[in-house]
Amino acid sequence: MPIVRVDLIKGKTPEYKKALLDCIHEGLLEAIGIEDWDRFQRIIEIDKEDFEIPSGKTENFTIIEITLFPGRTKEQKKDLIERITLKLEDYPMTGC
Repeated sequence: MPIVRVDLIKGKTPEYKKALLDCIHEGLLEAIGIEDWDRFQRIIEIDKEDFEIPSGKTENFTIIEITLFPGRTKEQKKDLIERITLKLEDYPMTGC
């Protein structure tokens, strides 16, 4: 049961947030083989003045934290990060 927390600046549309969570979930399905129903995700929206963005990043900067129970290999974790990143990069053109 992975637990997902996403921090982002307030103001994104419901569609944007749903797509973000869908991309993360699909990465979890593919990389570590969770069940489709195993979806424990939350978005935390933060006021712009309370969210420090690294230099050179846009207001779309997002922090994704995934808590996994012990037993996942380094390779699985690496694959998970890569899959989620690729899905988010490709998103508006191809979907997750």
